[in-house]
This record gives sequence, structure tokens and C-alpha cells, in this order.
Amino acid sequence: MYQVIVQTWVNGVRENDMVLTKTYSKKGFADRKAKEFQTGIIRGFNDTYIKRKVYVRKMLKQVSEEEAKAMYCRCEPVWGESKHGYFKLTPSWDYGSHAPIETLFYRSAGDYYNGNFYVEID
Repeated sequence: MYQVIVQTWVNGVRENDMVLTKTYSKKGFADRKAKEFQTGIIRGFNDTYIKRKVYVRKMLKQVSEEEAKAMYCRCEPVWGESKHGYFKLTPSWDYGSHAPIETLFYRSAGDYYNGNFYVEID
């Protein structure tokens, strides 16, 4: 199951994400729906600039912090929740660090993290 997510910034300030309510059984169907939204920077009313990023992801389910850490250590995608929506934790191999993976788990959550972790449903 797949979802279409629209991230929005207005004049450089992050706004809440929009998650389309319809779920898609195949990624191709979700990709076609995502193409209907304009990605990039557009000029709005009163000289506002709206930046949108549209992407497709699998459905998420909430897991405990320990389960999320275990999945992160196995290099599986883990998502956190911020006040604006969901964010994908940076994979440990992107850091190029010799720090333990548990340390990198909390480093990738950073300031966005508000307490909930999610993993993708196959």
C-alpha cells in the first residue's frame, strides 16, 4: 500500500504535510497521482513563494523506540514524526562515521523528533 505525500514551504517556512487519504495498491498508480501536483517553486498571491515536494512512500505503522532502533541497525528505513509531518531518518552509511549505529540513530532523529517512530508496511 502506498501514499502520496505533499510537503509545502511558504516563503521558506515549513508548513504541515498533506497526506492524500486514498491509498494505492501499486506504486505506479500512486506515482501517476503524484504527478498531478506541481513540484517546485511557484509564486502565489501577495508575493508569496510556495515550494512543494511531492513523493510516494509505503504506508507506515508505529513501532516502539527499541524496534525502530533495531530496524535502523539492520539498515531498514525508519521514519520519525515532527510537528510538520514525517521525516526519514538518515541511513547510518550516509554519515561516514565510526560511531556506533545506536549513536547515529539518535543523531539522525535530531531536533525534529517528537517521540514516535514508524516503519514501512510491506
